[in-house]
Amino acid sequence: MKKNMMIARSEKIVIWVSWKPSETGCVKLNTDGVRIRDKNVGCGRIIRGTDGDCKWGFSKFLGNCSVIRAELCVSLKGSSLPTSYALRKSNRMWIRLILGEAITCLVKDMRDIKLSHYYREENDCADALAKFGATCGEDLRFGDEHPVFISQLLYNDESGHSVPRLASL
Repeated sequence: MKKNMMIARSEKIVIWVSWKPSETGCVKLNTDGVRIRDKNVGCGRIIRGTDGDCKWGFSKFLGNCSVIRAELCVSLKGSSLPTSYALRKSNRMWIRLILGEAITCLVKDMRDIKLSHYYREENDCADALAKFGATCGEDLRFGDEHPVFISQLLYNDESGHSVPRLASL
């Protein structure tokens, strides 16, 4: 090791995380973008009601591109959402990008928007939809009749199932 080099080690703790419903009268929008095996990229989105019921969602295959493009694609596709939505986002990158002028312009007319980072384990449905898009190579859209492969995830979320996550202090 070089003479003046320091190694930083962060302490980790186990925290319990679970999906949280939106505030009464709002819906919750969870999104995610994913890259599988260094080539296929997909994105997914799900909108759910206060009780966790599925309202609408999609999964999209994006091919070979960056995960940043996937995150932007899934986020920008919802820029025409009605007002008074409580929006929650799964990726810290979105919180950074929302500060940019382009994104700010897209949401300037929306009221009552809340942006938050959630761990992947708190966002399993959107993560599964993004992985479906990346691995299946096809797009999927659905309403309240959600795809079977997220049924157990929806049930886990609605029942308050929590899982451990290793987090930095």
